[in-house]
Amino acid sequence: VLRIFGLSGSGRGSGSGSGTGLKKMRVQVKDMVIYQIVGIAFEFLICLVWVLSDDAKLIWVRETKCIAYEQDSEGEDTDTCATYSVDAYGNPLESEGHCSTKGGAANAWPYVITIMIIHFTVLFYSIVLCYKTRNVSTEFQEGKWINMAMVSNLQILVLGIPILIMVADNPQVSFFLRCAIIFLNDVGVLCVIFLPKMYTVYFGEGYDPTATTSSNTGADTSFGTSGGMGTTATVAPS
Repeated sequence: VLRIFGLSGSGRGSGSGSGTGLKKMRVQVKDMVIYQIVGIAFEFLICLVWVLSDDAKLIWVRETKCIAYEQDSEGEDTDTCATYSVDAYGNPLESEGHCSTKGGAANAWPYVITIMIIHFTVLFYSIVLCYKTRNVSTEFQEGKWINMAMVSNLQILVLGIPILIMVADNPQVSFFLRCAIIFLNDVGVLCVIFLPKMYTVYFGEGYDPTATTSSNTGADTSFGTSGGMGTTATVAPS
């Protein structure tokens, strides 16, 4: 989508709209890979700093399950455990395991929030790009389906994260919701991206897999492909 956006908007603002204003551009795969490398490297750096930090390093903690908590003067439960799930000899009958940090869970939140901000920023930016390239023919870009996939991911995150926070104290429900969110997020993207292609190839009328060029009069842009890795566009300014 970013490649098509660069091609479709490359000629705007130059020339007079005549043939002399045409501008030929070629965007290769390597021009787009740099964005992926930068994003992965930045997130890898955050995770590396997180792992090297002693106070924020994640550790696995297993504790004996508490079956009763002390109560305050108003009769409400406190965070102090009064009775643990143990037998007559003090051996644990039930235990709970979870991830924590040496210095407390609060030390990991800056890293988690930073990663979440990066993911949400990329998600919103991809939706914006899909909207800006909505007038380009779907034969040469997947903005329509990618936009549906991104909006689906956004809806799952917006609804799933608050529910996960509300059921955090229930391990069974929390585990089921985590599995459901991962399943819907990943399978939803795969279905939206690949099922339309499969339908077009096997059932689409007038589909020509050898077609290499097309024109979009609304954007005054013609796209094409060549034997090399990349996309070529001839753009007339609007």
